[in-house]
Amino acid sequence: MTSSTPSLYPLSFELARVRNTTTIRLRGPLDTKSAGVVRSRLAMAICGSGSSIMVDAEGIHDVGDAGVRTFLLAQQLADELGVEFSVVATSDDFRRALAVRHLSSETGRLCEVAS
Repeated sequence: MTSSTPSLYPLSFELARVRNTTTIRLRGPLDTKSAGVVRSRLAMAICGSGSSIMVDAEGIHDVGDAGVRTFLLAQQLADELGVEFSVVATSDDFRRALAVRHLSSETGRLCEVAS
């Protein structure tokens, strides 16, 4: 099952469920304007996901503090509910946004990088 949400902002949010895994594909800017909507949709997906959420954030750009916080809060919620949560993000914008905040997604999990 795949669904795409019409964009209120230049950001698109596509969700696909296969068995117990929900894949969410994000494309566009993840900034103060779009973070609240994404945070809400990620929370709904995590709460109804089954056992695993994988976020494809490759198409994310213009990542601000609100965008990074969106992923950190989503991971925290998933941890509390025992849902596996991972972020696939190899775009330079996303990596830079994490590095500035001393975070990494090398393992798929957002984690602090020892400095």
